[in-house]
Amino acid sequence: MSSLLKNSLPPFVYNKLQALRKKGNIWKGDYPGWEQAIADSDGYDEASILNKIILSVKEVIDGKAVFERDSVAFYHKEVNHAVLAFLLHIAIENENELSVCDFGGSLGSTFLQHRIWFNKIKIAWGIVEQEHFINYALKNLTVEHLNFYNTAGEFAEKQETQTLLLSSVLSYLPNPFEVLDQLLSLNFKYIILDKTPVNPGPKSRLTVQLVPPEIYKASYPCWFISDEKLKNALHNYQLIDEFEVPMDCNLNLPHKGYFFKRIENRHD
Repeated sequence: MSSLLKNSLPPFVYNKLQALRKKGNIWKGDYPGWEQAIADSDGYDEASILNKIILSVKEVIDGKAVFERDSVAFYHKEVNHAVLAFLLHIAIENENELSVCDFGGSLGSTFLQHRIWFNKIKIAWGIVEQEHFINYALKNLTVEHLNFYNTAGEFAEKQETQTLLLSSVLSYLPNPFEVLDQLLSLNFKYIILDKTPVNPGPKSRLTVQLVPPEIYKASYPCWFISDEKLKNALHNYQLIDEFEVPMDCNLNLPHKGYFFKRIENRHD
């Protein structure tokens, strides 16, 4: 939404329009495999989406927008209270130090949205993303405490594997549990999942998600991950908290968040 529109509307009207932009995603189908879901998707223009994200992040860094999410710039303060509470809790438990591996974290959306809350913390925030995101970030972005890595392994070589943040990312991978197993092998002490589409019971459901065209034109496979299988995969971790994330989902299936802490002396 343009700065012109922001400046011309009363704040309550503008904020209402921003809220409406969060709605409109449609999920369809129950596909037998990733290839079938891909065949029924339009895909998306990676370069176009990255360019939209770049423009929005520039507005944030320049102080014109408060934060960016899903390539959209927001001009009012908004806090993800659950994730922020977990991160601050982790910092308190670790002598005011916080090291985050933000896997699939775009160009730092979550960090930039909440950085004003981290000014009393010794923090290192690492983004692991697709190659074209990392190439851009390494050449063009210099933000204090924010680092960029091509792989989680590279992150682990440079930063402490204290906290893994998975925000709306596992569901968009062809093999989410294989990737999760690879991440778990790095022995993060804490794991936070947020905005994760969930299917109750033992079976994951593969859908195609249609993104509202006012955000960007795209449709792509999306897993509603088995809640039961996810918790079983994290059997070496204690579930500290779980919660539903408000989301207008036409399938009447929840989006959830989880906070796990590794059970010490147990790595089997």
